[in-house]
Order: sequence, then C-alpha cells, then structure tokens
Amino acid sequence: ILVTNDGDLANRLTHPRHGVRKTYHVQVAGLPDQQVIFQLSRGMHLAEGFARPVEVRVKTRKKNNTILEMVLDEGRNREIRRMLAKVGHKVQSLTRIAVGPIRLGELPRGAVRKLTPEEVRKLQAAASDSASTKEKPPRDTAAGPMSEHIAKVRKRRATMGKAQGGKAQGKSLGRAKPAAGTKKSSGPPKKHTAPRKRGTR
Repeated sequence: ILVTNDGDLANRLTHPRHGVRKTYHVQVAGLPDQQVIFQLSRGMHLAEGFARPVEVRVKTRKKNNTILEMVLDEGRNREIRRMLAKVGHKVQSLTRIAVGPIRLGELPRGAVRKLTPEEVRKLQAAASDSASTKEKPPRDTAAGPMSEHIAKVRKRRATMGKAQGGKAQGKSLGRAKPAAGTKKSSGPPKKHTAPRKRGTR
C-alpha cells in the first residue's frame, strides 16, 4: 500500500484512466490449466464491462493450489476474485507486490518504510508515461459509417433545399400567366363613354 499526501499523484496512480500497472500474487484453489490461463488472458465480461489483465502467468504450483502472477492496469472492485470465480478457481490469498516500478520486495508484514526521492520520481514518471501511452478506446465502427451517412444525407437535403429555393424565387420574379378563361389584352385600355340620350344634341 502506498500512502501519500500528493493528491494529484494519488489520483494518477489509482484511476483506471491513467493505466498504471499493478502486479499481484494470487493463490487460488486447484491447478488451473493452460485453457484457464488462456481464458483469463483473453478477458471476460463483468457486470460493469469488459475486463482483461495485462499479463497472467503461473508462478508456483503446489499440491492443491497455485500461485498466479497477474498484472492489471485498472482497478475495478474485486476484479481478480470475480475473474477467477468465472473460470472456477476460488482466490485463497491476494497480495499486491508492485505499483508501477515500485516493488514490495522483502518488506515484512506490518512494516512501513519511506520511499526514496528516486522512487518518487519513478512513480511520477510511470504515472505520466501511462497516461500518455494509454490506448484510446476503439472507435465504434458501427456508429462511424452511420454518422457519415447521416451527414451526407443532411448535406444533400441542404443542397436540394437551396436549389428549390432558387427556383421558387425565379417564379415569383417572372410574369404571371393569365387566368384560364380570360382574354389577353393588347394596347392601352379603351375609354368608356356614357350613351347619348335621345332628343338631345
């Protein structure tokens, strides 16, 4: 366990977004075979999403249990225990032996020591490097083409709208056709005079 009053460093070391690797020794019941190791390496779906360790290998085999070394770059709640339960192996003990480049070494149970300035610099460098080299999430290939298709349709509709708007404008500026049943007049309109009354000159 690392204890620090540097909030920014603590966040970069613990938040899954930064991908700082943590190494664990995991003692499990039984003797997991290569198929189980392959399943763990390939990853699996948990309740909150897909989980996959960076590395899994067998460290020691005993009569009734096995010690695995697992490296993770994220920290979901009880992630290792749930992954191993899915492949049928109960976790008997779990020890984190490294955070980034800092390893537990031979420190006895319950003992505490200060990090050296060099170790602190290594931790800061590991957190910065992990944040910059962390792979971006894969692009949703199903949504990408659909978005492009929608953009093309909208552009086409906008172009058609402009063209139709231009035609409508031309019609409004043109000469109106005479209504059906009316005669086309030519020249100035004739003057109408009142009829003469009889007996008058």
